[in-house]
Amino acid sequence: MAKRDYWGVVRTCVAVAVATVMAVSCVMEEPEPVLLDSDKIAFGVAVDKGFVTKGADVASSAVGSGNSSQFFCAFGEDSIYLSVSEQNNSVQWTTGADSSAAGTKGAPIVDPSGSGNVLSEFWVSAKLNDGTVYFADDQVQVNAASTNRYWPPEDALNFLAYAPVSAKVADGNFVFSDAKWTASFEYSMPVDATDGNDATILPDYVYAIATNKTKNGGTVALGFHHAFSAICFKVGTMPKNVVIKHIALNGIYSNGSCSFVEGKDAEENDILVFTWSGQSEKKLFKQNFNVLVNGSEGTYLVKENDLNTAGQTFMVVPQVLPVDAAFEVCFSVDGVEYTLSKPIKDITDEWVADKKYVYSISIPEEVDIDITDDVNGAVKDNLKMTNKGLAYSYIRSAVIGYWIFESGSDEYIVADWKETDGEFVYGAGWNEHWKLNEDDGFYYYKYQLAPGQLPAVPLFESYTVTAVPPVANAKLQLNVMVQAVIASELGKVSWPWGLDSSSGWFVEGVKQ
Repeated sequence: MAKRDYWGVVRTCVAVAVATVMAVSCVMEEPEPVLLDSDKIAFGVAVDKGFVTKGADVASSAVGSGNSSQFFCAFGEDSIYLSVSEQNNSVQWTTGADSSAAGTKGAPIVDPSGSGNVLSEFWVSAKLNDGTVYFADDQVQVNAASTNRYWPPEDALNFLAYAPVSAKVADGNFVFSDAKWTASFEYSMPVDATDGNDATILPDYVYAIATNKTKNGGTVALGFHHAFSAICFKVGTMPKNVVIKHIALNGIYSNGSCSFVEGKDAEENDILVFTWSGQSEKKLFKQNFNVLVNGSEGTYLVKENDLNTAGQTFMVVPQVLPVDAAFEVCFSVDGVEYTLSKPIKDITDEWVADKKYVYSISIPEEVDIDITDDVNGAVKDNLKMTNKGLAYSYIRSAVIGYWIFESGSDEYIVADWKETDGEFVYGAGWNEHWKLNEDDGFYYYKYQLAPGQLPAVPLFESYTVTAVPPVANAKLQLNVMVQAVIASELGKVSWPWGLDSSSGWFVEGVKQ
């Protein structure tokens, strides 16, 4: 009788106890072994932990946290705050295979069907301790209870698994010698030809090793590790009606040489140690988001919205960040678009393999009112009060004036301005938009101003000086002062006629 080859695929047997009686004859033939399902090699997947790729949130502890940094708004004020957390990005596979185990592309584990964002397969090779190939590059389905490979009767096996299939960059880049796995490959990050979906096409190369495993050890637990660094973004505190349009990594290294060796952690679990070198080419990588950030009804802030839906995590070459590498964030507020940039090294010095860097973007509510007008002889007109901040605001305004006499480089106030020194012209509907508080002298605008908006009816259309100067050659200096408060803070300040006042003067909403 021919000897059975253990390396081949054999028939599936019924997984029950079998009593075998072998007769002894004069011809000494080696008996055919009985192969049970329990002898098949199986790889375990933990349902509660899962195998998460592309940098999705997992139940792992943070290993460190970065400092906060700031972008600078086009108006010269601090407008975007950036903070970062660094986390381990590897997840252990343990006993209990199940199809719901493998979330991918930055999405949480929500789709156990094997479609969409779920990684459904990996590839694995096995060698004996002497380096003999037992099998190579077998494709394994995550939802399979076991493989169609059988354990050798006595020898131990050493496994190397990877995903996706392109993670085996070239034949021969996986080497097993001196009872250890090593690997090396060259890599260059691809750029999306359609402009704006680079994170979507960036692959996530993951590898796992398990050494000196035997049949008696049961299910083989694979601890997968990421060769790349995961860069993802979350939305923190935001004003109303902010749209995150795109985020780009500009001038980061896009290529390099990777090698890894197996090692042991403090608990003697198999791990991989990655080394990257030779980074030289710099490119821009951009991902479109177009995410509208809005609070629930009646609120103005929304926190901790995850931008990282399928495919929107950047898997980048690990590197010490170049000095000129920069984040670029493009967002709009009520249709007004802003593009801001900030050096990455201001917040992070290095991206390390098998780590996830979660950058939280916050745009604080701030007020900034820009005032412009025209003066032509005795006429002041074209008054504009524009909300240059990123928050919905209420405003109040006061008019203050003085008669000024100039003598050389000096100026002297010779008299206070009186409204009767000239004539105001008001626009149609003024009484529906403005109200004078006699107690403090301020004119209050009834409606909220959205970012980039100015009052639908100005404080005045024009003011013309008609009085004779109190001193010969004196000039009237007429100043318009504006104060603003964030709309959501009204009622916490001492302004009259608040939202909760019985007068009901201020109203929620914007008057276009």
